[in-house]
Amino acid sequence: MLLRESHRKKQLKRKTILLNEEKGVQCFMATTQEDLQKDYESYQKLQQQLQMVMMQRQQIDLSAAEVDRATDALSKADKGAKVFRLAGSIMVPRSKEDVQKELSDEAESLKMRKDILAKQEEKLKAILTELVKKLEAASKQGAA
Repeated sequence: MLLRESHRKKQLKRKTILLNEEKGVQCFMATTQEDLQKDYESYQKLQQQLQMVMMQRQQIDLSAAEVDRATDALSKADKGAKVFRLAGSIMVPRSKEDVQKELSDEAESLKMRKDILAKQEEKLKAILTELVKKLEAASKQGAA
């Protein structure tokens, strides 16, 4: 009788250990699913940030093209020609040299902003590439 009772206790311990191990696996899987969800949300946010950076860069490209056109038109104007610059909703007379300097400064500023945005875009793309690899690896593990 003592042997049977001891045997039952051992079996009960084994079942308890197995149940705890299964719960541990389920907890691990839940944590992995939570991490996977967070990674996917991060991916979506980074995609949105990348789109915003790309849109800002396009706007800067348009502004730079406008500055280039204005610079070209100004270079064709005679030295004594009247030049006007928009200030809000009114046109203000300026000297040709002043407007050329303003346009040059504006072009330089746009170039710097474009370079900064290009660096941001590259960083976001690199992060997104790594995140995609991580998500793909996780999905392959989940499928296996």
